[in-house]
Amino acid sequence: MSDVLGARSGYVRGLGHGAKLMAPSRSSRVVVEAELKKRAEENQQLRIQIEELRDEMKESRAAMEEEITRRTRDEMMESRAVMEAEITRRTDEIRLQQERQMQDMFQSLAPRLQLPGCSTSRP
Repeated sequence: MSDVLGARSGYVRGLGHGAKLMAPSRSSRVVVEAELKKRAEENQQLRIQIEELRDEMKESRAAMEEEITRRTRDEMMESRAVMEAEITRRTDEIRLQQERQMQDMFQSLAPRLQLPGCSTSRP
């Protein structure tokens, strides 16, 4: 077969000659250029939107962190107030208990401390 047809570049046995690229016409080139320009503008708009979304996310994150910090601070202050109130209550309980113990000790020691002939009652 190659003897009859000869060896030609671009020829594939059984398929024939490959498709040849034709130079695009001016009108199709204009259409392609317009499409490329349109896509470039769309890409630019998408980049702008992405940047705006990033900025919004940063602002939202900062606001959330601020809110979390404020809530944490408020909760800590509330917890501290509760703890201080509990400490005060327990301190008062201990003080009362100690005073009662002291009174009980004085009452139990008072009869022993009285000297003969002295009375503890006053006229």
